[in-house]
Amino acid sequence: MPQPLNPISLQKRGYTSQDYQVVLPAGVTIEDALKAEYWAKVCARPDQHGRVFLRRFDRIQLIPEDETCFADVIVLSAGAGWAKVKMVQHVIFDEVEAPAELHAVDVIWRGPSSMWCVERKSDKFRVRDKIQSKREAELAAQDYELVTSKAA
Repeated sequence: MPQPLNPISLQKRGYTSQDYQVVLPAGVTIEDALKAEYWAKVCARPDQHGRVFLRRFDRIQLIPEDETCFADVIVLSAGAGWAKVKMVQHVIFDEVEAPAELHAVDVIWRGPSSMWCVERKSDKFRVRDKIQSKREAELAAQDYELVTSKAA
């Protein structure tokens, strides 16, 4: 039987490592964030104690701006201008069959304030915005096309 855990070994995570969240801007993929050079500016300068901002065993939650997935990564090592991270978990949301082809509207990500939008192709008018997920926006677009095609 192993020795009982020494109480000194049990530490709050905040003392030994940190948890972070990063919203990846449009065009930056999870795979991009797994590259050591992606973290160059975060780890550019050591602090007054010679440590870089990220440390071994820090955890980072990566969320693309369009919120279609998320990934948890753990920092394996870091130095001035780089950090090596490893993906622990990757979850893709709304992985469903392709939506029906849209003719009158587009489903577009317009950033964190407007989120997913349904826009008419003819005049770029936003039929609906602030939709939480791409799948919900696709369903709203299909509903819009169904209603407008019956009215015509």
